[in-house]
Amino acid sequence: HRLDHASTAGSIVKTNGLLVALNGNTYTAQLANKNLGWASHINKFVFDDVTFNSGNMIFAGAGGQNFYDQDIPFNRCRFENGSSLTFNKTETAGYSASTAKIVFKECVFDLTVATRIFNNTVALLGAMTIDFIDCTFVSDTPKSLAFIQGQTANITAVATNCRFINVTNTDSILQIAGTAKTTYDPPSLANGVQQSTTVTLTGAKVGDNINVSFDKSLSGTRMWGEVTSANTVTIYHRNDTGAVVDVASGTLTVKLI
Repeated sequence: HRLDHASTAGSIVKTNGLLVALNGNTYTAQLANKNLGWASHINKFVFDDVTFNSGNMIFAGAGGQNFYDQDIPFNRCRFENGSSLTFNKTETAGYSASTAKIVFKECVFDLTVATRIFNNTVALLGAMTIDFIDCTFVSDTPKSLAFIQGQTANITAVATNCRFINVTNTDSILQIAGTAKTTYDPPSLANGVQQSTTVTLTGAKVGDNINVSFDKSLSGTRMWGEVTSANTVTIYHRNDTGAVVDVASGTLTVKLI
């Protein structure tokens, strides 16, 4: 099944307003190969307003060698019914390492039946960045999912201004811009006592508004925070319950709002 093909080396294929019904099958989008230089291969894909429905699209190349540097944008696309993307970017020692940048902008990911969003199958000699910008991740029921799977070394992934509806991301490499999470075990507090700790929140400035949440019961105590210096949030925890309280260890989340 061919959407389009490049007639000359370095051509760009732009897909707009299309429903890609993968129907549980796997399709390959062939990229330019740095070592073979075949003119029929594609150097860049651009996806605008495309819906991917059920299946896996693989970005790969013939010859099993290094690709040209890749920049693949997905703008206002929708991924649903378990659709996913795979990058099969074989790199061989002795050839110059290539880079890849995948940008999802204003995309919607319906993850109700998904097991992943992106899979990188081969260890990278070069580097890859994956940016989710103004995206929405949603599931009909609460779900925890690693968005990026496979060989994650040399991959940098960032989500900026994204919404998570019934979805908890479990990736170790995905950074949620404007958000910091850390394991925290609040010390036991006597009545009338207040204590504090600090959390690094990259990009935070004095005067910024923040939200502080803790995933264990505070048993009537209060927890709040403020940006006290660049990239540093001070979290305060106060007990005015009238009795000693020892809150259980949990995950402390700080977000810019």
